[in-house]
Amino acid sequence: MWYVEFYLRHPQPQHMARAIIHAACSLVEFLLKRMSRWRVFYRVVDIHTPMGKLVSEIRAGLPTQLGDDLQWLSSHIYNFAKHDYDVSDRSTPEAKEHYFELDEALAIYLIARRLEVDLEEISGKSRAELMQN
Repeated sequence: MWYVEFYLRHPQPQHMARAIIHAACSLVEFLLKRMSRWRVFYRVVDIHTPMGKLVSEIRAGLPTQLGDDLQWLSSHIYNFAKHDYDVSDRSTPEAKEHYFELDEALAIYLIARRLEVDLEEISGKSRAELMQN
């Protein structure tokens, strides 16, 4: 949670919404890769595999709803937060505003955190075990 708190302490936290979303989704991606390394999904995935491809590769080993939620997070939220950050070429003033609001960022953080808890549960390992080298 420190990575969200860091951005919320910014003098204008509404300007940090994209960073909050990116950090929350990055942690889910990192956890998936660590779980792969621990062979939770019975396979090791290349550390450079993007989250969307990783989810597609391991989806059969996940509960259906968790797989759907991870796919949604990856394709509809994370890709946008990760790659679409130049708003200067948007056609209208409204479109040039923040494309993630702070309340949306906090909601995505909570969703990502719930997905992390679900992943930890199916791994059978504690967060500390999953994050150790």
